[in-house]
Amino acid sequence: MPAYVLGVGTAPVPDIYDDSSAPREIYTLEANVRPGNSGGPLLTANGDVAGVVFARGADESGRGYASTSSELAPILAGAAGWRSAVSSGSCAR
Repeated sequence: MPAYVLGVGTAPVPDIYDDSSAPREIYTLEANVRPGNSGGPLLTANGDVAGVVFARGADESGRGYASTSSELAPILAGAAGWRSAVSSGSCAR
């Protein structure tokens, strides 16, 4: 699905349990984000991963949000050493 980056900024993003939020660098997208798109890649025109889609606008049709690659880099850097399974727990939604 086509998506256009409307802007990049910092916003408080809640965790999956809706217990707390932390400031994160995010892209605001013009995109038709649907349930199930969360976790999908935001690709550049060259096919590189620029971010990961995580939400759609509650009241704004055609609006979506994605984490930036700079938010993802520290997570990906540590992922190679992860070996143990963890419980996902229960999500807020």
